Amino acid sequence: MDSTHADIIDDESGRLEYAYRLENMGSELIILYSNMKEIAFLDKALRSYQKALQNAPPNYPKLKRRLFQNIGSAYRDKFNSRGNIEDLDNAIQYLQQALGTSSLDRPEFLSEQHDGLGDAFKTRYEKLGNIADLEESIKHYQSAINTTPEGHEDLSPRLMNLGSMFGNRYLRLGDLADIEKSLSFNQRSLKITAADSPIRATLLQNIGCGYHDRYLNTAVMSDLSDAITFYKEALDLTPEEHSKHPNRLQALGSGFGDRYQRTGNIDDIEEAIRLFSDALSKTPTSHPELSFRLQNLSTAFVIRYERNGVTGDLDHATTLSRLAVEKEKNPVGDMFRSRRLETLAIVYQQRYVSTGAIQNLDHSIHYYQEALNNTPADDPNRPFQLHCIGNSYADRYNRTWELVDLEQSIHYSRDALDLTPNGHSERPKRLQNLASQYHLKYQRCGNIPDQEQSFRLAHEALELLPSDHLGRRELLTFLSHLYRVRHENKGERVDIEQSIQYCHEALKLIPLDHPQLGDLLDSLAAGYYAKYRAVGGGELLEQAIQLYRRVLDYSVSSAHTRIGAATFLLEAYSDADNWAEAHQAALKALSLVQLLVPRYQERADKQYHLSRIAGLASDAAAVSLNAGQSPYEAIRLLEQGRGIITGSVQDIRTDISDLLQQHPQYSTKLLAFREILDHPQLTKISEYALDSRYKAARDFEKIAEEIRQLSGFERFLLGPSEDEIKAAVPSDGYIVMINVSYYRCDALIIEKGQVRILRLPDLRLSDIQDHAPKTKGIEKLESLRWLWRTVARPILDAIGLEAVPPDGVWPRIWWVPTGALSKFPIHAAGDYSIEPRSGGSVLDRAISSYSTSIKALVHNRNEFAQPRSRDSGNKSVTLVAMRHTPQLSSLKFAVEEVDQVEALCKSMGLQTNRPVPVGKHVISALEECDIFHFAGHGLTDYGDPSKSCLLLEDWKNNPLTVARLFETNLYSKKPFLAFLSACGTGRVRQDSHADEGLHLISGCQLAGFRHVIGTLWEVNDKMCVEMALETYDWIRQKGITDASVSEALHNASRELRARWVKETAERIARTKTRSSAIEATSASDSLGKDPRDIVLCDEDEVPLYWVPYIHLGS
Repeated sequence: MDSTHADIIDDESGRLEYAYRLENMGSELIILYSNMKEIAFLDKALRSYQKALQNAPPNYPKLKRRLFQNIGSAYRDKFNSRGNIEDLDNAIQYLQQALGTSSLDRPEFLSEQHDGLGDAFKTRYEKLGNIADLEESIKHYQSAINTTPEGHEDLSPRLMNLGSMFGNRYLRLGDLADIEKSLSFNQRSLKITAADSPIRATLLQNIGCGYHDRYLNTAVMSDLSDAITFYKEALDLTPEEHSKHPNRLQALGSGFGDRYQRTGNIDDIEEAIRLFSDALSKTPTSHPELSFRLQNLSTAFVIRYERNGVTGDLDHATTLSRLAVEKEKNPVGDMFRSRRLETLAIVYQQRYVSTGAIQNLDHSIHYYQEALNNTPADDPNRPFQLHCIGNSYADRYNRTWELVDLEQSIHYSRDALDLTPNGHSERPKRLQNLASQYHLKYQRCGNIPDQEQSFRLAHEALELLPSDHLGRRELLTFLSHLYRVRHENKGERVDIEQSIQYCHEALKLIPLDHPQLGDLLDSLAAGYYAKYRAVGGGELLEQAIQLYRRVLDYSVSSAHTRIGAATFLLEAYSDADNWAEAHQAALKALSLVQLLVPRYQERADKQYHLSRIAGLASDAAAVSLNAGQSPYEAIRLLEQGRGIITGSVQDIRTDISDLLQQHPQYSTKLLAFREILDHPQLTKISEYALDSRYKAARDFEKIAEEIRQLSGFERFLLGPSEDEIKAAVPSDGYIVMINVSYYRCDALIIEKGQVRILRLPDLRLSDIQDHAPKTKGIEKLESLRWLWRTVARPILDAIGLEAVPPDGVWPRIWWVPTGALSKFPIHAAGDYSIEPRSGGSVLDRAISSYSTSIKALVHNRNEFAQPRSRDSGNKSVTLVAMRHTPQLSSLKFAVEEVDQVEALCKSMGLQTNRPVPVGKHVISALEECDIFHFAGHGLTDYGDPSKSCLLLEDWKNNPLTVARLFETNLYSKKPFLAFLSACGTGRVRQDSHADEGLHLISGCQLAGFRHVIGTLWEVNDKMCVEMALETYDWIRQKGITDASVSEALHNASRELRARWVKETAERIARTKTRSSAIEATSASDSLGKDPRDIVLCDEDEVPLYWVPYIHLGS
């Protein structure tokens, strides 16, 4: 308690008179404060009361009691005016002293004091959330009622106050008995409250809240109906201008929202949004409940989005939930703030489901965690938060496949279930949640106990859910999935029958326009198709086809669900030998890819979603050919469904100089949107930056569509037309797309003026897997012979390249392989059991280059429209030699390689530059160079090809990754050549990533380099020197031209192959006289024992060190 200096009179009678005068002065000042609201009057009143208290003789307890009461009331007024918690603390202390000096023979006075203290403790609880204050409030309110006689005018409001605090204790502790007490006291109050009483509306509201809370705990529908009835009556009694009118709107809106969640009646959520919006419109910006009302409306928009799938609702929810957190006036650590954070987390989780952007999910987990940190351990809302964060971790596990996320998910979900008592309405949902996570664990680890636990929890949830509960549909769908998976593993027919039955039950509970209808139909189709696979029968196949067709055509479903249905449709139509319908399904599926990976998505998100539909474009092209479509149609489908990420970057960076000159009003807008979008890899950007990217992408698409209406720009940013494809091929060259699919394999041959197809009947996916390059690359000649026999020779023969060119004029071929075939060195295919240079290999018939797509090839040529020999004057070469790389083996030939390359470049009159070998300096040097040569280690990331990198000195903390190269825009500089003399710079380890062509070679090409030379797998350090010298020497002789680069690599490959032939012959001769152990040592010695990760070999073969080098470019 604070103290104030006062003069104290020694004479007792004088002190008493002085105390009375000071008390009267304080009371007059209180009246002045009440009339004028000047805080100075209140401060003076407090000083007067405190001086009076100091002068009050000890034998005058009534005076002291009155002064304690007045001082406490004055501090309470001061708190109400300023909101300083210290004033409320002082008020409580003085009021408690007043109560302690009160006479027990004055019950009416005692009841007032208890009521006042009940109010004060209630206010402090609402401010700080301290459970002790809540208990004290209840104790004093109870004492106030105990000392209030029946019939007293204050009995009704005091009963209401106590009922309200029991309701608050339920919300805090979750004890259902408190709801019953709350209802009992409020209903008792209502019985003695006059119809025209000003507190009647509040009482009705409180009773409605009690029934509502009880419904949320027990799920008894009559309680929710009663709640809505009382809410309506309370609202009807509240004038629109009344300060409590928005509160009444809020409560009724909550009732309608929860009734929608139970019944699925769309009218209820519409009414909830109307009521919440009305309440928010009546709320001043400084109102303490503003954040709460923003939160409620945000939640309602999320719910309606889940029902209708309208992205505008999710946008509204995002804005409102962010504002709710921003406007929350309670401090960090406050439980009310945690509710706002919780809603924001829910919104971001839904945004992740909607957009597939992993950063939305990361934001969701962050806000859930912050909400949990702000929530007391005994808060009844804590189980809900644990449930939600468990879901978010499960979502992240499904995305990242990191087992730690799944373990976290199970941990949080188990805690949520443990804190949810039997009989609670949310227990079935939490049982289902934990069941789904155990199912994920079973699918990952294969442990039968996890599967059994999943079944047990799911069935327990089903037994607890009322038959009319909206959540039953989702649970039945999940159970259907469980039984279908068990059927696929065990083959028990009873499981697939049960799966189908649960799906049919769920279908009865879903509206025909619900966004999740597609997922449910997809599950049922999977059931019928699995049954068809198990027992046969055309009727089952037809049922599956019809259901999958409905899913594909159901526009409200997610793009992923619809594309997944199309994938199964292709297989089902194949079983039915209906290729025409398969072609139509493929067309629809590929048209949905742009919805699956919209332009605003970041590179990592696109990469993930595209990996899930890997092979779709190849399958679509194959079924189109089976359906009798043209070769161009197959090419169009391949171009539409492959190279999406690289194509998007090329779109953003395409040359728009013609547009700028002819239509500057469009180009200016386009450039502004490009500036935002030209960041394919944005690491940890803010949530608001995601929004600006989303908006820029939408506006970019609109502008692009408008530009296509302009004369001469009809194909702006579209894939190349058939005529453009034909025109892209030089007279002495060919573009060959090789499509590999389960349905068929073909070469699509593009030559000047025509496109034709060559069926490759001996090429099968299973063989591709058998011969696929391993970690060290292709190690056996048999794989090159197989590649020659099944792929390369049939193609070369078909286009008339049957021997070594007699006139020395080499034809050009640009290979565009698809899927797993993109890992193979088609340029090195050959039968090396016959005499080299006899025409028994690709190297002996044509010069080879590669491209990830035809669009990339056309784009590259358009960007460098005029083929020209570069003037060597003022041209520069950036050289990087990494002999010593942190934590990796030394490469003693890397420096020698770069030294000799530098000498050759200087002999061509080129300026050279050796930057400090760290990321920022090398990137800076790239912006000024024409040729970039790197000699060092390369690292291929298995899970994420965009993280593959060139290893510089700072590679651990700041790696030069594919993603970083994507961010580097050198198009205006038009650099000529990047030579990546490192391991696996063109390697993609997983087939699911193959069609996007995300590797270091394509990264350099996207950055702006016209030509790039790199490797498909690991290479030998010493041989890297030889390959580089042979290549640059040829360029020195022929000049820096487009033709000279591919010619140079072709010549170097042939030269190193000749050395390999010689070494192999010598080795075979040695094997006749030496042991196999010595043979292995000799083979190693012949290579100098310095690997840039040396390729191992079989017993009779020198490593194929000349094979992995490839060229991308025009």
